[in-house]
Amino acid sequence: MTSTRDTGPSLSPPNVAELDETLSARRPDHREGTAYLSGSRIGRYVVERLLGQGGFGTVYLARDEQLDRVVAIKVPNHIDRADSPELARIFAEAQTIAKLKHPAIVAVHDVGHTDLGTPFVVMEYVEGHTLKELMASERPSPARAATILREVAEAVHQAHKQGFVHRDLKPSNVILDLAGQPHVLDFGLSLHESTQRAHAGEYAGTLPYMAPEQVRREPERLDGRTDVWALGVVLYELLTGRRPFRGERAEILEDEILHREPKPPRQIDDSIPVPLEQVCLRCLAKSVTDRYSTAADLAADLGRCLRPPRRSALPAIAVAIGVVALSLLAAWSVWPGTSPEPIAPMAELSGRINVYVSHEALPARDLREVRSAGVLPLRSGDAVRFEANVSRPAYVYLVLIDSAGDAVPIYPWTPGEWEQRPAQETPVARLSAPADLQQFWPVQGESGMETALLMARDTPLPADVQLREVFQGLSPQPADDGPPLVEMENGQIRGDEQLAWSSSGDRSFDLHRPQHRWHAVLRNQKQIHDRLRSHFPLIYAINLKHVENDEP
Repeated sequence: MTSTRDTGPSLSPPNVAELDETLSARRPDHREGTAYLSGSRIGRYVVERLLGQGGFGTVYLARDEQLDRVVAIKVPNHIDRADSPELARIFAEAQTIAKLKHPAIVAVHDVGHTDLGTPFVVMEYVEGHTLKELMASERPSPARAATILREVAEAVHQAHKQGFVHRDLKPSNVILDLAGQPHVLDFGLSLHESTQRAHAGEYAGTLPYMAPEQVRREPERLDGRTDVWALGVVLYELLTGRRPFRGERAEILEDEILHREPKPPRQIDDSIPVPLEQVCLRCLAKSVTDRYSTAADLAADLGRCLRPPRRSALPAIAVAIGVVALSLLAAWSVWPGTSPEPIAPMAELSGRINVYVSHEALPARDLREVRSAGVLPLRSGDAVRFEANVSRPAYVYLVLIDSAGDAVPIYPWTPGEWEQRPAQETPVARLSAPADLQQFWPVQGESGMETALLMARDTPLPADVQLREVFQGLSPQPADDGPPLVEMENGQIRGDEQLAWSSSGDRSFDLHRPQHRWHAVLRNQKQIHDRLRSHFPLIYAINLKHVENDEP
């Protein structure tokens, strides 16, 4: 059940039956909610079935007939008076949370009132099962646990950057989709930094996952490190199969959270990697200053725990030359200490785009690679296929820039639709656009230089980086009398000696060189590189001349 209690200092802790339920800090004048059967309506939404019910609300699967999509609708079991300022605040927070854009955050689509005045929140529907259900059926491996928590931490960090603290992170508020990717839901108790002092004395959250500052009823002191604590509790539970604090009564559990140090996970299971145990215990530091400063820092350390440890080559060399002293020195150099094991650096990302050309009227040019003689310049009536390759699986983004300087998204978006970026991205080492290898895209539009731009990174692009905005304001790319093919990688000119004007062989951008000033393609490439280099370790572009058929 949902606990309703006074917000003054005389609060009593919840009883044992409430320990796994969200504790609501609200004190409403209650009005019972309404159960909705299949086929009934909640606003413009048609209910299909019940998804679940908790202490605060009931969630239904419903169909949005206007947009023809399935959604999840959460209806509170109890509500305030219709004119309650508290109710207005709930809607204001829901509208703000709807702005949180991250593939691992369950989006809020809409809010409204039923005909009876009951408020409801419409959310993205993610088909799958909760992390709590996963833990009930199996114990994930340490690597799987670290992977899940890293992605959750990255998502929560986006909320923190906008001033929100979730306050109720727990396994039942993380849903794993059918591909096993986690999504954070239920920001119903989230607190914004601008309103914290108005909530002084509140006791809200789910007790086993509440940080000491929550237990002490200090909402004005909460920040992202409060959610880091909750993530530490979840990680501990994933690693060991039990919670770090297990008092049977609420008052005992509160005392443990405030005063007792958790048992080190490796005392429960010594197969847990030492670095992962250290990450977990840092999250559970009683003092907020001893925890990770940000959830992003937590995610970064979890990522390091997932990489294979660096292995010194000295022992093998020592054996080969038969020098015992070197062998002993090497053994000492890799002796485990109190810090996480050294991490082997990942190989540098590299890649390129291959472009294949087809033309119905010119069979001899069918499936010719653009670097081959006789294919360039492209002409209207040609058709192209782009194939991108990177040196290892990574999160890849492909954008086309036409002769007018307009950018068109190709991958992982629905081609041509910036708004249609997938909720869940996956690393790839190779892709084709169009995806069907038998298909090609027609060459059309104004004469000029067309650019295919490949960007790659080791983690999904953060939701607050809007590539559509990055590519705004580019100049047109006329063909001029420049070369028909220009390739760029991370700001360096590749593969065309005509553009290597420096006698030293330096091919980096320098707009003070006269040759570069007249070349619009290079001006745009410099602008693109400057805007993107902080986000992508690999930025590769291939620029192709396109002329009308009547041009020479």
